[in-house]
Order: sequence, then C-alpha cells, then structure tokens
Amino acid sequence: MTPRQRFLTAIRGEQPDRVPLFDFLDSIKLFEYLLGYKPESYNAKDVMLATEKLGLDAAFITYGGFAGYTSDKSSDTNIYTDEWGTKYKISGYSWPVDSPIEFPVKNISDIKKLKLPDPNSAGRVDDIKIAVEMSKDDIAIIGGVQGPLTTAFLLAGWVTLSYSLMEDCKLATELFEMSNNYFNQAVLNMIEAGVDFICIAEDLGFESGTFFSPDTYRKYLFPYIEEQIKIIKDKNIPVYFHSDGNINLIVEDLVGMGISCLHPIQRTAHMDISQIKKKYGNKIAIVGNVDSSHTLPFKSKEEVIKETKECLKIGAPGGGYILASDSDIRDDMPVENVLAMFETGRKYGKYPIKI
Repeated sequence: MTPRQRFLTAIRGEQPDRVPLFDFLDSIKLFEYLLGYKPESYNAKDVMLATEKLGLDAAFITYGGFAGYTSDKSSDTNIYTDEWGTKYKISGYSWPVDSPIEFPVKNISDIKKLKLPDPNSAGRVDDIKIAVEMSKDDIAIIGGVQGPLTTAFLLAGWVTLSYSLMEDCKLATELFEMSNNYFNQAVLNMIEAGVDFICIAEDLGFESGTFFSPDTYRKYLFPYIEEQIKIIKDKNIPVYFHSDGNINLIVEDLVGMGISCLHPIQRTAHMDISQIKKKYGNKIAIVGNVDSSHTLPFKSKEEVIKETKECLKIGAPGGGYILASDSDIRDDMPVENVLAMFETGRKYGKYPIKI
C-alpha cells in the first residue's frame, strides 16, 4: 500500500497492511534534525520533506498560514497584529504559533467593528497546492481549519468568551458564526485544491474535563461544529477531528455528528484508548495516545517503545487505528524518542498484530 492508501483504509475503520503513522510536527528542533535547517515558518514544502524523511503516511497543512491567520510581522518588535485584529507576542516557546496577548473583542459592540478576512484572497491555498503536488497521490494530505470555539477564543480571549457563554451567549454565538463564515469557505477551497481529509482543530477540554458543560456545548457550540462537519461530509471527504483534553462526556455527540476519526486520545486527560476502542471502534477511527506530557519528553527510549507497543496492542487489532502522540510533537521531546515511537510503529504495527 502507498501511505495515502494506508491512511485512507484506516480512516474507514478497515485494516491496512500496517498501522499508519502521523503527527502534528510542531517541533522546529525536529525539522532542523531532519532537514538540516530551521524553517522560518510552518510551510508545506518543509512539512512534506519532513513527513517523507520520517516515513509518515500523512501531512497536516494549514489554510493560509498556521491556524488560518496571515500575519504582518514586518515590525522590528516581537509584537504584531494579525489580520483579524488579535495582537500576538513572539516568544520562541510556542512555535509555530505565537502567544495572543490582546484581543479585539471586549464586548458585543466590538464585533461590528471586525472585518472578516476574505477566505478567497490570493495565496490562501498555495500551501495546499504545493503539498498536493509534492505528494503525487503518495502521502495523504490533511487540510486544517479551526473550530468556532478556537476562533472565538482568539478574538475575545478566554475571560470575555466564558462570561458570554455563562450569560446571554450572544457575543459567543456571533463569533462562532463569523468563524464558520470564514472556515466553511476555507474547507471548500481546500477540497477543490485536492486534500484527502479535513481536520477540524477544536480543543474542548482541560485535563480534568470539558471547558464548559456538555449542555452548554450542545446548545450553543455544537450546531456550528455540526454545520462544519456536514459541509465536509457532503463533499465525501472524511472529517479528522482534533481535541485535546478530557472530552469523555461529549465523544458520543461528536461521533453522532459524523466525524470519521478522533485525535489524540490524551492519556493525562483520562482518555482511555481501550474504552474508546471498545465503545466507538466500529464507528470511527482513533488516532494517538502515546503520552506527550511525560513519556515522550522525559522518559527513556525504552519506555517510549513500551508505551507505543501498548497503544498498538490495544488500538490496532481489526484496523481503524493510526499511531501518533496524544497531542503533537514539540521541542521538549528528544528526537531519539520521537524516532523510537515511529520506528516501533513500523516494526510492530504490521498486520496481523503480534505483540
């Protein structure tokens, strides 16, 4: 099988020749190790080269820049304002994204002052086109968009957004709608450009539980996420859904909306891969569960191998499993540990699974 065929097979819940390998490559240290230089930004060419070097089966490519925001960094300072009006500080600790420090929406009247960026402006799909061309139908291409909660947080900040969801919710829902107006068009543009999957990146929980009550999500947020999912599914494209955190109470809702797979099954957030596999393994594919908080950054190579084999043993039988960390690959992880995870996947992930 080609990497693309392997990934597509697993997403369908079926059994490929071996478990596919994937991750969000958010480590500039890893890029430097693989390519011999540090990329200036997260870009399609370097992501595709790194994906090939690592032997991964899919690459994650964003729309018009990481997280969908084109930013003006022409200033000599380390602070800049993006096209939506959010102010960021370049810290060097959160590559490829920067730290938001000031938000344009402080009350409902501020929303009227916002000017929605044009999702069809020139250059938005350039990275997608580069990735599709470099793939040559060999590596699966995952096009990334934000969910509405993520956009609302980046426009209003956590405090303002939280107050809105606990009070009249009008500010929050108007931002959710604004997000969908932009990213739903982004989805259509990426599909037209040739992506194999759409990833909705939408963190919904802390390690202890969901950010807001499941009922709040169901009433105010989920209609917008469901709208995103429907647009993608109507084009016969699988929906790769990402949410860190403890989302046990709402997995049923997400599965019911029609997601194709769930990522990353965060261990430290009490997400049990065996329970997710048992309850939903016949409905969705599952991705991840190698601990990115402790095992990958701080434990030995041998412990990484042991935990990776554990994930394969639980998640892989019958198909529908993709090996990855339970969040992303970051600079705090020794390169040898990252390589060990993927090497273990190649060695022990061949079907039939024998661990």
